[in-house]
Amino acid sequence: MDRNTIHEAARRANVSVASISRALNNKPGLGEATRARILAVCAELGYSPSVAARQLKEGRTATVGLSLGLHDWQVNPYVSIMFEHLTRHLHYRGLMPVLFHHSNIPQLIEQTASAILLGVENEDRRIRALNEAGIPFVAIGKRHDGFWVCPDDEHGGQLAADRLIELGCRRLASVEIDNTEKGTALRASGFQQVCQEAGIESQSLNIPDSTTPTLTAYRYLTQHWSGSPFPYDGLFCETDEIAFGVRSALLDMGVDVPGQVKIIGYDDLPVFSEGITTIQQDISAIARAATELLIEALQGQKAKSRVMPVHLIRRDSA
Repeated sequence: MDRNTIHEAARRANVSVASISRALNNKPGLGEATRARILAVCAELGYSPSVAARQLKEGRTATVGLSLGLHDWQVNPYVSIMFEHLTRHLHYRGLMPVLFHHSNIPQLIEQTASAILLGVENEDRRIRALNEAGIPFVAIGKRHDGFWVCPDDEHGGQLAADRLIELGCRRLASVEIDNTEKGTALRASGFQQVCQEAGIESQSLNIPDSTTPTLTAYRYLTQHWSGSPFPYDGLFCETDEIAFGVRSALLDMGVDVPGQVKIIGYDDLPVFSEGITTIQQDISAIARAATELLIEALQGQKAKSRVMPVHLIRRDSA
């Protein structure tokens, strides 16, 4: 942004230009009230540091590696939306995200000064490699010993079970990706917990892990129950992509949704969640929290974590 804008921000916030820079880059030397006032003024003015200028000045240190998980790919709807929000929040702090494939760990370490990890699994080799290289990083969606942020998946599963039970469903199942290393396991465990406490026996329908979960979920249901009575009246799907495929399959099989079977998804993704009751995670808030934690990691602060709230969004399917 131009020089006049930063001076205008300093004038409105009644601070020095240096204080504006400290606030935007989360550097010490400011009280929390002052920092909050500066950030509010900068947001009002649309002011953020010049990413291009910072990269020219600092090179590698301004680059944040966004490392995709083993089962992630760039066109994945969740990844695309998360990347969009991370880009906006990182740019606001003068940082530039660059996508890296899960296997490109040497390039990630060589070309960046910090990283944000998606799709973290148990015993994820990226965590060990980054720790050994001394690269600060934040994991999104998976709890570990360092900096991390994730939605409250367990509570999300509980909300889904409560809603289906409230609607009178008693033959329940969770539709999950068949991968014991996944970071979304708490969704199904929260769902199963509420069912157990309510004295309702619930099942787990494990669909194969794939890059096309909507199509895989569709094929799974049609292969197992096409031409047969569907045994469940309430389904909790691990993601909206799965829920979309499940609903399509049931409708093509002549099953009334939500008359005979009620469906709840997770994420509240555009297009995929249309007409589907879902558990909404605030992807923008998660991206902002990840950015804030990354700044603290870069400053050498003690590891912290954040669990972000989720909400039930009621639509036609339940």
